[in-house]
Amino acid sequence: MGIRECGDASIVGGTAVAVFILNKEKIKLGKALAYVMLTAILDNLFFVIGAPLILFFAQGEIFPSTRLMEMKLGRSLEIIFFTSYGLYAFYSLMMASALFWKPRVFKWILLKIASIKWLRRWRQQAREYGDQIIEASKELRGKRWNYWVPIVLATIFIWSSRYFMLNALMSAYIPLEIGEHLLIFARQVIMWIAMMVSPTPGSSGTAEFFFNQFFSEFLGGYTFVTSILWRLLSYYPYLLLGAFFLPRWVKQVFFSAKKSS
Repeated sequence: MGIRECGDASIVGGTAVAVFILNKEKIKLGKALAYVMLTAILDNLFFVIGAPLILFFAQGEIFPSTRLMEMKLGRSLEIIFFTSYGLYAFYSLMMASALFWKPRVFKWILLKIASIKWLRRWRQQAREYGDQIIEASKELRGKRWNYWVPIVLATIFIWSSRYFMLNALMSAYIPLEIGEHLLIFARQVIMWIAMMVSPTPGSSGTAEFFFNQFFSEFLGGYTFVTSILWRLLSYYPYLLLGAFFLPRWVKQVFFSAKKSS
């Protein structure tokens, strides 16, 4: 889960950090990048593939449709979702193609983009990143089905467990039928994609806003307290664990290395 949380909701933000940590743990750069990118791409595909299936089977019930909701947002929530999904799907497809299909073409495209006059200062970084993608692709080439199946199942299990936590939390306040459980789970996937465009770190504020829009019709007066508990259980534990373990890891890796030298 550690690597997954580094790259949560995006390949970009946490990838460099996760690769750096794995590399410091004596894992080769190409292999470290392959592991992190593979994890991030599979996480992304959970949403990219899952969202259309949910929209198809939900038959129009997936987006909140209360009168107050329509007065405040109109159809902007759906616009936010489809915009975020389009950008997310495009980015995921691009990175999956770079890693599994044509890494050298991806490097060539990066270099062409970096050849633009006002982007030339990043040409060297683009070359290095392209080389890293090629190395990562070599690490995953030729893997058999018994390598992929456990990873895919683990990805589905991890995200499903994370979402069913809210189902369990809501069940503590209100009785829910099976159909409502499925709808709540489906709305979390849609809400998560909508939050991808959040301008705030960790979607702070944005997550609470969307939570209220998606689940207030179920929770009523319990919405606020449930949203606080949901964030406390689904987001802040990773920050606390990081604040506890990261300084110790930095001390062990860097300061012990200096002493030994």
